[in-house]
Amino acid sequence: MFTGSSTHSIDAKGRLAIPAGFRDALSVSGDDRLILTTLPNADHYLVCYPVEDWRNLADKISRLPELNPSVQAIKRRFFGNANECPLDKQGRILIPPRLRQKAGLESKAVLVGAQSYFEVWDEERWEQEERRLAAADIGAAMAELGV
Repeated sequence: MFTGSSTHSIDAKGRLAIPAGFRDALSVSGDDRLILTTLPNADHYLVCYPVEDWRNLADKISRLPELNPSVQAIKRRFFGNANECPLDKQGRILIPPRLRQKAGLESKAVLVGAQSYFEVWDEERWEQEERRLAAADIGAAMAELGV
């Protein structure tokens, strides 16, 4: 499970260190590869899935009706932007330039745990998102969802 958040530098080659806690969550599956992509409704941050969870999600999507225009759009955005990113010996991933550009990632990234995956945000964009979340009524949303 990916929980917590931390800020890390992105080096000149586009490599990003994955924190030890997130690497530990990956080691449970025995596979240190991550799938990095954008969400169909948001290009301003990246999502990073362990390969096993990615396969489960891909399987669910594959069962959707292929001729549905919404399904086609989801597949194009979600799978079209997906990149496999194995951890190197120093526990880093290489973020492809196209994805760095989409998410506005330059020198600092915030990794945010989201249970079965984690998000990669530009530091300034994450600060804006935190302000937005602070103003939102998360308690009411949780109550509405029965949490």
